[in-house]
This record gives sequence, C-alpha cells and structure tokens, in this order.
Amino acid sequence: MKHLSRGQIFNVILPTLLIASFGVFITATIHRINKDDIDHKRDLVTHDIGEHIESEFEISIRMLHGMRAYWLSNPENTAEGFAKYAAAVFEAQTSALVSLQWVDPQNIVRYVYPVEGENLKAVDLDNNKFPNRLEPLLLAKKLRAPTMTAPVVLAQGFPGVVINLPIFNGDEYLGVTVAVVRLDELFEEMRTSEPY
Repeated sequence: MKHLSRGQIFNVILPTLLIASFGVFITATIHRINKDDIDHKRDLVTHDIGEHIESEFEISIRMLHGMRAYWLSNPENTAEGFAKYAAAVFEAQTSALVSLQWVDPQNIVRYVYPVEGENLKAVDLDNNKFPNRLEPLLLAKKLRAPTMTAPVVLAQGFPGVVINLPIFNGDEYLGVTVAVVRLDELFEEMRTSEPY
C-alpha cells in the first residue's frame, strides 16, 4: 500500500474541503433565499389581509354614520322606515355584512335588516345578558365613538363581530346603530385569492 506524503494529502484534502465548504455555503444561501422569499410572501399576504379587514371595517363605520344621520333626521323612526333605509345601504355592502341593527337605549336589539332567516334570532336580543357584547356597546356610549366586539358567536349562530356606533341627539342617548359582520365571509376572499 502506497502512503501519501503530507503535500499530496494537503493537495487532495484542501480542495475537497473547499468544494464541500462551498457546497454548504451555496446550500445555506439558497435555503436563506428561499426562506426570505417565503417570509416576504407571508408578509405581503399578512399585509393584504390587514388592509382588507381595515377597509371592510372603515366601510362599515362610514355606513353606520349614514345610518346614524338617518336616525337623527327622522325623529319618528319606525321599523318600516329603518328597513327601507337599511335596504338601500345594505345592498351596496359586502357579503361579510350579515345585518344592520338598531339597539335601543336599554341595550335591546329592536330593528334588524334584513329580517329573515337567521337574522330573526337577533330581534329583541337583550345585550345586557352578554357581557362580551354589552361592554363594547357601553364603551361606544361612553366615548361617543365606534367600538367593536372581539369575535363572538352571533345570535345567528356563527362567528362574527359587532360594530357599534352610538346615536346622540345633543346629550340625549338614542341607542346604537350596529353592523354585524360574519368572519368566515370576511376571510373568504383571502382564502380563495391566489398566493404571491
């Protein structure tokens, strides 16, 4: 068996180590580039989801401001008048919007649009019995500003959020105009959109 000299060993091992090190470096770099690409795509999707949700809620709050203006301009509000106005507003909204409601000063849902199907369960709902709904409603009254519940199981039986906008005529509290948003519908667009 022939023995290699130190010089020969060095000439064989050094290039092998350099090639192996280069291979590890390239593999690590490719892995890092792929991870960075995945992280970037994830960040883009997360940003898009955030923008979509923010846009949906801004639209809902603007719509509630219109509902409040309607309420203040019609002192003799009736279920029929509410339904007519709500129908016009509701028609222009997204599929995530489940219903528009008026909650009276005693925190009871009095008017609901559309009054059909699962929404019938919300009519006469006493928010006083549900702290997760009552607290944001009372906060809206206190702040005179819009509030939103954390995700809750809606009276309709599925997860959603309730956006509240209080109605005041001077210092007189007239209740709250409400938009009920179904979460699975809100996220449906994100689930079905193409990834980056």
